[in-house]
Amino acid sequence: MPGGAGGRAGPGRGHAAVRAPGGGAADGAVPAALPGLVPSLGGRLAAAHFGVFDYTAALGLPPHEQRLDHPACDHARHVMQTALAGTGVELSDGSLAAVPATDSAHDVHALWRRHAALVRHSLAHGFYQGWDMHPSHLVSRHVTTYAFHLARRGAYAERVRAWQERRAAGDGLLDEPATIKTLAAALARSDLALGEPR
Repeated sequence: MPGGAGGRAGPGRGHAAVRAPGGGAADGAVPAALPGLVPSLGGRLAAAHFGVFDYTAALGLPPHEQRLDHPACDHARHVMQTALAGTGVELSDGSLAAVPATDSAHDVHALWRRHAALVRHSLAHGFYQGWDMHPSHLVSRHVTTYAFHLARRGAYAERVRAWQERRAAGDGLLDEPATIKTLAAALARSDLALGEPR
């Protein structure tokens, strides 16, 4: 676990990669090892990254099934979320190992669609960061992330306002405090993703 040079990692903090379903923390910080790993590092673990290709290969999945949206990957990410909930450790999803087949608009757009679908899948599962292996991925990641956060921003803000005013939201929802906390966190992520001042 090397110390990071940028972002929140800084000196003395580092990252772990979840790349294998079995073994110990030394061979890829397996999901089962994460609960014990966090306290043992005394707050020095800044982020955990999901390594889709090592993980799916370790499971023996055939090459055409080594993909971020495979159910086995969903399981591993959900274990990561459960193990690291409330620790302040940020989660990052794996990558798509693909580039446009040619420079044609058709091939570039096909890759954008494929990558955007994976980014949407990750966002829907609560992974708000991911690895991008090619510059073309940045376009689909930014567009998909903006669309994800914009799609429900107004409705989330209305639900928080309704709760603060002690009334039902426009769609009749009565939210619990835990849901309000989640809505407020979603709005904060939305502000960050959309570059809104806080």
